[in-house]
Amino acid sequence: MATPGQIKKQSLLKNADIEQSLQTLERLKTRNDLVFVPSHGEVYNDIRQLVAANQELINHTLSLILSMTGEPIGVEDLLAQVCTKKDVTVKSLSQYYVLHLSILAYLGCLLDRSQISVVFDGNKQLFQRRVVADNNCSSKE
Repeated sequence: MATPGQIKKQSLLKNADIEQSLQTLERLKTRNDLVFVPSHGEVYNDIRQLVAANQELINHTLSLILSMTGEPIGVEDLLAQVCTKKDVTVKSLSQYYVLHLSILAYLGCLLDRSQISVVFDGNKQLFQRRVVADNNCSSKE
């Protein structure tokens, strides 16, 4: 779990399993421990607001990525767009790879939720938001 300082500084959380992170955050909301020390940060007696801030950032990133997949897009272009939107400047190879893996984790979550699909075009793997069929069609008689 990211601390408020990490959330403010990073704006794109490094993550390998989005769904598991969200499940862990849900479980943390119900804990009645006396003390919490997240990510080597300060001591908290109540982490509900911190949990909510982490959930909000993860869900915002999922929504942002979903909004960028209206047309097929590759991981490289998606990473660049997400970083630009979140005002993240990649400054090193190690930072790039960590962010790249995080984007893949978000894409994996959206794939698991069937919100996006994989498209292959020109020997490139691309991702595109799924179109939800309108089930409220009226039949003609």
